[in-house]
Amino acid sequence: MDSPERVGKDIRKIIQVGKCFAVTLPKEYVERHKLKLGDLVEVYFNGHLWIEPVNKAEIASKLSIE
Repeated sequence: MDSPERVGKDIRKIIQVGKCFAVTLPKEYVERHKLKLGDLVEVYFNGHLWIEPVNKAEIASKLSIE
């Protein structure tokens, strides 16, 4: 995970979507990373939780190799 220039912080509520749980992303984060509906994000967790946009070029190169 890259060191962020500025760390954003927000309080979000866990919601239930069907049988899963979800947390919404802040609009600022979505806009900064040029995300749109249907885009993939990677979710990392241990003692902390962090989310990163999926590197689309990396995924494309892996798919073309297989």
